[in-house]
Amino acid sequence: MKTAIHLLGGAMLLAACETTIPTAVPENLRDDMLPSAEVAAFQRVDARLGYEDARIGYDPDGCAIYEATGPDGRPYAESLRGEDRGPICP
Repeated sequence: MKTAIHLLGGAMLLAACETTIPTAVPENLRDDMLPSAEVAAFQRVDARLGYEDARIGYDPDGCAIYEATGPDGRPYAESLRGEDRGPICP
């Protein structure tokens, strides 16, 4: 009985706790929410091609590539390019 009272009291305390969720994003965090160059390039290529099982991959040099399964069922890969049209590499 004593244990049940303690559990009930604990549950009541937890229920009384107020949780606040910030509604505004602090100014210094807004840039962190922008997509990376790889993600932005991937989204552009995927919007154009729309192939199945699309993902970001990396070639042996570490440059980002779009990998997917083409409409003919064969693997497809294309270099991802940044806003400057150059490859996205480390």
